[in-house]
Amino acid sequence: EAEFAIIAGHELTHYLNRHSLSETRNAANQEKWAVFGTAVLAGIGAALGGQAGANAMGSMSQLSMMTWQMAAISGYSQELEWEADNEGLDLVVNAGYDASVAPLIFERLKVDADPEEGAAAYYSSHPRLTERQAHYQSVVASNDYSDHPLGQGSADYRSRVEVLAMNVVRHRIDMRDLEEAGKALGRYLERNPGHGEGLFLKAEIARREGTATGELVSLYEAATQTADPWPEAWRELGLALRAEQRYPESARALRRYLAEKPESIEAPLFEKYIEEMSR
Repeated sequence: EAEFAIIAGHELTHYLNRHSLSETRNAANQEKWAVFGTAVLAGIGAALGGQAGANAMGSMSQLSMMTWQMAAISGYSQELEWEADNEGLDLVVNAGYDASVAPLIFERLKVDADPEEGAAAYYSSHPRLTERQAHYQSVVASNDYSDHPLGQGSADYRSRVEVLAMNVVRHRIDMRDLEEAGKALGRYLERNPGHGEGLFLKAEIARREGTATGELVSLYEAATQTADPWPEAWRELGLALRAEQRYPESARALRRYLAEKPESIEAPLFEKYIEEMSR
């Protein structure tokens, strides 16, 4: 959380100090900041609440980190970047956050890109990731942030945003971005290995990728054998078993789904299936 606050403080300083009016930006940079604007709008959408807002909030962290990666090697001139670093940290400290984690942000960015290669397309005067990291390290070294513990670690922050993780996965599935959905879900299941909805969505991704029915049965069965099985897992398990002509098992799964979702619009159809398979 403190790392995210540092990014927000840096960008807010650019805005408050009207840095965009201090430089002539090329078309590539203009496009980049349009992307950042999209991230900001996503945050506003999250504030509005509801399913769409939750999806937007879940996507915002990843998008803003990607955008800041570009900004770190291109953005404004070195002088303005330093100004945003310094004043942005002041904002973060005044809000009570632990600013000493600032250099860690660049370790995360380095994992995803080669800053020297990326910087070649931008102005040579702009600081590279290593220079930006070194600058933050010097600022942190010259200040004592020990009395500003807010946002340290990830456990508390994660506990408050974890609820959004499944919304993000569902959104990516709906957008047919199965690869990214699988990555996000994999990270979530590492933290929550027996999560019913998570295991159900794992099976859903596999189904949309064209996985064989027999394997899908195993995946949906795993989703139903959790402490909090997702009702739709019983539905999909019943249909997969029916496709495999395992009628008694299919009927049991569909009955369980109807017990969980008696108001389902598919209830008459499934009752017909159950009757046919019980003969």
